Amino acid sequence: MKISILSDKNNYIASIRDERNSWIHSVIKNSGISIDEKHFESKINLAKVLDELKVSIIHFSVSDEYKILKEGDLIATWGTPNFILKRDKETNELYYLIEIECWSKFDRQP
Repeated sequence: MKISILSDKNNYIASIRDERNSWIHSVIKNSGISIDEKHFESKINLAKVLDELKVSIIHFSVSDEYKILKEGDLIATWGTPNFILKRDKETNELYYLIEIECWSKFDRQP
């Protein structure tokens, strides 16, 4: 599945982070793992709960890729963001179209 994000040049990092966090939240919920919503408010609390449930979120900082494993089995991947610089025809402002390939064991197949 490909995720597309439109973002201005100043806020693209936050845009990617928000979309990625939403995706991680969705993968965890769809995996059948029961986590109280309050744990998502704190990275420390979430990390403790995920560790207890044998779920690992691995971040490759150079490529900004993520892998999610449950009991050692790969259940989801978030690929390297691909940036395409665009120009708004009306305002002449530059913005990014950011495309990210991601996969989850729980994605619905067409």
